[in-house]
Amino acid sequence: LKQLGIKSVVGLTATPIHTDSSGQDGSVARIMTQIKNPFFTDICYVVSAEKMIENGYWSKIHYHDVYKEEGEQHLKLTTNGSDYTDESRETTFNEMNLAEEVKKFLLRMPDNENALVFVPSINNPEEQLSIFTGSVGIDSKMGPKLRDDSTKGFLENKYKIMISVSSLNVGFDKPDLSLLIDCSPTNSVRI
Repeated sequence: LKQLGIKSVVGLTATPIHTDSSGQDGSVARIMTQIKNPFFTDICYVVSAEKMIENGYWSKIHYHDVYKEEGEQHLKLTTNGSDYTDESRETTFNEMNLAEEVKKFLLRMPDNENALVFVPSINNPEEQLSIFTGSVGIDSKMGPKLRDDSTKGFLENKYKIMISVSSLNVGFDKPDLSLLIDCSPTNSVRI
């Protein structure tokens, strides 16, 4: 950037912030990151989730926490400590019987609504798909054409339910999405 003569860069992010009151400047908003030398370091403007909902940009968020402490005992961090291992996420999903919890939510969903469900492993989409007609699964092992066709079908409401293994997350946009279910525990500060 210096070689191009660029002195300032403005970025937009949905990355959470936290209030740091450890310095001499009083309380300061800081970006939550696990990167040692982040590209963006200063925050010039913050819009709260409450304001985004109030102004009609976001839907009101309803959290339904179905996790149980005893299920979390199976979660193990990766060697670098940034997130949980895939194996421990799947074990937690199975031990907490989250497939049944998902089923309960999806059965209550009105016919004119749709859902995006994140599951922790490639085995789980097939299990979930067998429960619901009008649903499609997507994962990294699918061919590009099938993955694109499945995603397009979900966006065009040909499928009511999309079950995903880390394939549709940051940057995926479905304005009429009614329900998001995340069954993949994370240690990420961004989610």
